[in-house]
Order: sequence, then structure tokens, then C-alpha cells
Amino acid sequence: MKNIIYKELKLFVNPIAYFMLLLSALLVIPSYPAIVGVSYSLLSISICFNIARANNDNVFTAMLPIPRNDIVKGKHFSISFIELLQILTAVPFAVVSLFVTNKNGNIVGLDANLTYFGITFICYGVFNLVLMPWYFKTGYKAGIPMIVGVIAYCIVYVAAELLIGFTNLKLYIDGINVAYVGYRIIVLISGILFYIVTLIVSNKISKKNFERVTL
Repeated sequence: MKNIIYKELKLFVNPIAYFMLLLSALLVIPSYPAIVGVSYSLLSISICFNIARANNDNVFTAMLPIPRNDIVKGKHFSISFIELLQILTAVPFAVVSLFVTNKNGNIVGLDANLTYFGITFICYGVFNLVLMPWYFKTGYKAGIPMIVGVIAYCIVYVAAELLIGFTNLKLYIDGINVAYVGYRIIVLISGILFYIVTLIVSNKISKKNFERVTL
């Protein structure tokens, strides 16, 4: 598995994905939708899949003396690697947003606080659950799965924004009021757990789908 991870990092994760990490800096723009900063990881993933398809990535990998399940694990590692790096890169920019550029609150959506990151994990989890099992039905077609995955990602985030923005939840889980930080921590932990569970489920479904594929 160590070798397949090394291969994924060298051949699948395109250098442009690392450049996209810097776009997390969009979080510091005053009165700007916070979700945009972490959504560029989806574009990174799309680019990586397109280049991988052009290079017959899975055909090459399937020729290696490794279990087919490792190909699925490797791709899930790559996707989560890009997503988690995007979140980690966003953290310092989120701090600047909260305490400098948007210290009076973001008027166009959630503040970049713990709740925001919890919801981001949930959105990523839904995206992965749509994209990966669908992609592994063929092992090379990622176009439609990507589009539907992005739509699902956006629907979940918009639903969360509406639920928080038009209910009393906004008082408890938006902003930086220390009196309610416990609620925001719960959302963050829930989001992380959801992300982990969906990644596991996605991996299992993807393995079953890929077993029926002839490359």
C-alpha cells in the first residue's frame, strides 16, 4: 500500500492541486462567501482525474503486481489528501477572516469558524460518496460523477446556510461568541465523523463496483 500511495502522490495528484491550496486565501476577503475558499479542491480533483484518464492511469496501475482493491484505496487516499490539505491551508486564513477582515461577521453567509469547517467536512463527505463509487463503475469516466458530486456538494452547503441563517441556530453556531463555542465544536466533530464514515462507505462500494470492471 505504501508504494501505491507513493505512485498516487507522484502521478495522480497534479502540481496544480498544490497551487489551488493558496486560493483558500479568498477567506480573508471582506463580505465574501466563505465556501469559495475551500471549493477549489473540487476543481483540483477534476483536473487530476482528467489528466489521469489521458494517461491511462488505472490501466497502468492495474498492470502492477498489486491487489485491485489497492487501486480504490489509493484513489480515496488521493482525494482525501487534497481535501484535507485544502482545509488545513484554509485554517490560518479563517483566523484572519474572523478576527481582522470579517470581525463584525460575514454578511453573505457563515463566518469562517468551527461550524464552517464542520459543514465543509460534511460537504466533502457527500461529494466523495457521489463521485467515487460512480467513478469506479468504469474506472476512467469521471466527468458526470464529478458534475453530480459538485451539485450535491453545493446543495448540502446551501441547505446548511439556509438552515442556520433562518433559524435560531445562527445564534449558537455562527460567529465567534465564546459562550456558544461548545455548539460549534459539536458541529465540527460531527462533520469530521461524517467525513470519515462516508469515506469508509465510499471505499467499500467502490471496491464492489471496481471488481466488475474490465479495463
